Amino acid sequence: MPALASTAARDAAESTDADADASTSASDAHAPSLYGRLAQNLNTAGIALFFRSAVTDRALAIPQLSCADISRVDWAHLKALGFLGVVFDKDNTLTAPYELTVHERAREGLERCIATFGASNVGAYSNSAGLTQYDPDGAEADALERALGIAFIRHATKKPAGDCLDVIRHFQGCDSAKKLIFVGDRYYTDVVYGNRHGMFTIRVEPFTLKGESIAIRSARTLEQSFVALWRYLGVVPSPHERLFPGARRPDNVGAREWTPVQGEAAYENLRKCVL
Repeated sequence: MPALASTAARDAAESTDADADASTSASDAHAPSLYGRLAQNLNTAGIALFFRSAVTDRALAIPQLSCADISRVDWAHLKALGFLGVVFDKDNTLTAPYELTVHERAREGLERCIATFGASNVGAYSNSAGLTQYDPDGAEADALERALGIAFIRHATKKPAGDCLDVIRHFQGCDSAKKLIFVGDRYYTDVVYGNRHGMFTIRVEPFTLKGESIAIRSARTLEQSFVALWRYLGVVPSPHERLFPGARRPDNVGAREWTPVQGEAAYENLRKCVL
C-alpha cells in the first residue's frame, strides 16, 4: 500500500533555521491555495441545498453511521456486505484542517481500509483539490496524493450539490454509487452529498476546530444544531439496501426507528460496522 506521510522530516527540519525555511517552503508548495480555501468557505449552493433538505427531506443530513474516527470502522464487515470502495473527505476526517499528514487517530483506520479494499478502491473527494473550477491542472490534488498516499478524485462539482459521475468512474467496475461508502465530518457537505446519491454515509467527529475559518466553524455549529433537533424529532436516515435489504421507513414521521422487512439481522449488520 502507498506509504502514509510522516512528520519525521518536518521534525528534523526544525533543528536549524535554514532547514526550517526549507521545510516551510515545501509545505507552502503543497498547501491549499487561497483560492481553494475560499472555495471551501463560500459554498452557497451547498448551504441552499442543506436548508432545502430541512423542508423536503431532513433524512439527507442524517448519516447511516456515526463514530469517533475512521479507526473505529470495521472495513472488513463493510466489504463483506458488498461495498466496492470508500471515498473520504480530507480535513478533519483524514487530517487536521489544511495539514499534510494523516492524523494519528486516523492512521490505523486508513491503513486497514486500504488493506481491505485495495489502494485503487480508496479515494478522497475535496471541495478544492481536484475540483476543476479551483484546481484545473490538478496540481493541488497531485501534491496531496504524494503527501497522504491516496488518490484524490478529479471532479467537476462541489459537495453536496452536483452529480457523482466522476466519483463512480474513479472506481473500476463500479456502476452505482450505492456500492460506495462516503466518510466525512460535515453534515451539510459530506453526509448530504453521500445520501443524495445513495452511498452508505459515515460521519466522524472532527479532530480539532483549530485552523478552521470562522465561516466553516459557524456553518458547523448551525448544521449540528439542526441535525440535533431533527434527531430529537425522530428523523432517521433512509436505510441502506446493503444493510437493510427490503427495509422501509415508517409512515409515521415521529417514529425513531426503521422497520426492516428482513428482521433483526439487519440491525446486527449495522452494529457490526463499528469495532
